[in-house]
Amino acid sequence: MKLTNKKGIMLIWVYLLIMMISISCGSLYAVAMQQMKLMDIRKAQSQALYLAEAGVDQIFKALPSNPNPNATGPVFLNNNVPNFQYSASHANQTITSTGCVGYFNGTSCLGTKKILEVKVTGGTVPVGVHAAITSVGDVDIQGRFVADGRDYDSNGNLTGDPGISGVYTAGELNIKTNSHAAVGGNGIAPSNPANPLAYDEDKRSYTFSSPEAALGVSPGALDQYKVDRFPAPPLSGIIYYTGDDHERRERDEHNNDIIRNLDFGTEANPSSGILIVHNSTNTATLKNITGSFKGLIIADNVVKIRGDGSDDPDGEGSFSVLGGVIAQQTTTNKALGTAKGSIKYSSQVLKSLPLIGSAQREYSIVSWKET
Repeated sequence: MKLTNKKGIMLIWVYLLIMMISISCGSLYAVAMQQMKLMDIRKAQSQALYLAEAGVDQIFKALPSNPNPNATGPVFLNNNVPNFQYSASHANQTITSTGCVGYFNGTSCLGTKKILEVKVTGGTVPVGVHAAITSVGDVDIQGRFVADGRDYDSNGNLTGDPGISGVYTAGELNIKTNSHAAVGGNGIAPSNPANPLAYDEDKRSYTFSSPEAALGVSPGALDQYKVDRFPAPPLSGIIYYTGDDHERRERDEHNNDIIRNLDFGTEANPSSGILIVHNSTNTATLKNITGSFKGLIIADNVVKIRGDGSDDPDGEGSFSVLGGVIAQQTTTNKALGTAKGSIKYSSQVLKSLPLIGSAQREYSIVSWKET
């Protein structure tokens, strides 16, 4: 009887031992599987990060010659399904790159992804830009026109940077007191009367020698961009117009090409780049212009930035510039802004102007964010 009890107890211990071994093996297996899954996740995350970094690298290489590059690739197929991809772009001084491990449908990643946001700085504002409006002669502003030197991004949003002056002139700034015209800059919102800290006037030492000097390039560097017939808007790239007037789209008695009421396009589809209106007699004039422009305008004369043909501030015409305007004026030809419109300074736009000749920009990384 005792022997039978001992055998029973031993059998129970054997069963318990087998159960413990089974439980231990199961636990070890579960832990091993979990570790393998974690390793796969970490591997996918590392691969996605490497892909995102590759996208940043491609954009960074393209930036010196192209201010708004895009890049995608490489695509590796698994059973004809793309499962490795990066997509990268640059806008507003930020490179955004997404690395994807898993199915990528062109717009979203259905798998493991890493997103890198890299802030960069590069390019320079042309040396001739001292304000939203830079002029040798007097500057008259009236109607609902606003000159704002606070810094805006390329989408027209304030960056928080104080920027520069709204107006910089070797002559006088005259703002019509009984109008909605306003001037702001150096971190100060536009107002009427303007805050004296928001503009610079009577800068007698300021001179305008040539468009090349204003852009900081050598004499003759702009010759390849000269045209004597004004292209149809919206404009893009670099245009150096050498005509005498911009009042109407016809030829005058001197056989000069002149344009009246030129429309630069809409905010959704604006003209952009560098527009130069200059000739050897310093009489090339922009007059009665309307629409939207993103970039830098350099002209001998800028008169009536409005386009509606009247002094009615509620008229149809309006004109907006995001970037800057440089004007060479005589004492009898004042830079004049009337009716509805604005010229807003944007260092981002000016640093991303089309490159002249074989010039290239230099960029550096400011910050790096991973999500």
